Amino acid sequence: MAEATAPVTGVSQIATCPHTVHVRDSKLSPRGPHVSVPAHVWAAFLSYAAGEA
Repeated sequence: MAEATAPVTGVSQIATCPHTVHVRDSKLSPRGPHVSVPAHVWAAFLSYAAGEA
């Protein structure tokens, strides 16, 4: 039995800096829209997404 997989349609790129995390859609130009959040907010988001919060 073959497994069905969804095609990959996009990739997010994440750049970490000491106090800020930057996220953007790699399909768009490097000057395209992005979001920047404080590192502690990103850490809280990851805990929430992992079901740890």
